[in-house]
Amino acid sequence: MFKALLLMLSVLAIPAAFAAEPTETVDAFHAGLLANMRAGNQVACADRMQKLGAAVDKDFDIPFLAQRVLRKRWDGLTDTQHSQFISVFRELVVITYVTNFSSYDGETFATVDTQDMNGGFKNVRALLKPTSGDTVHFDYVLHKNNDGWRIVNIIADGVSDLAVRSTQYEQKFQEKGYDGLIAALREQIVKAKEKC
Repeated sequence: MFKALLLMLSVLAIPAAFAAEPTETVDAFHAGLLANMRAGNQVACADRMQKLGAAVDKDFDIPFLAQRVLRKRWDGLTDTQHSQFISVFRELVVITYVTNFSSYDGETFATVDTQDMNGGFKNVRALLKPTSGDTVHFDYVLHKNNDGWRIVNIIADGVSDLAVRSTQYEQKFQEKGYDGLIAALREQIVKAKEKC
């Protein structure tokens, strides 16, 4: 059952320094976001996706997230469907960050502290400080795998990305099944790229 997960993890992984602390992973991801923001529209969307995609592969546990986001539906899928979903889900995650963090106006990120969670998870609290307007509060949930600390959820101002996606995907799964869900995610990717 987890053969596809292991295969995709080996494909997605890139050589990187082992993140000894959860804050190192979060800081590295923030650096990737800032680089994308500074590049803005001066760099082609495909190039920004490639660079930020490398950051996502290094700092997130995408296979773990893919399984969690589908919850009970995961066990009913084949290994081929697991691989397909991980790939499509990863692309959607990458393009979402590329388009949502696409311009720079002096914003800064700051990590605040790290808290222990049940099950060996860690919570890194961080801030995004714009030059004007309200500060955005982030809670990064991380777990440790063979490659170090990896992000498995982001909670922005109290809203869990994993919970929101899980609810949306379950609704689509109920309405149109697995193939309908994949089609909907691919449509989101296409629309996001049009705005990139």
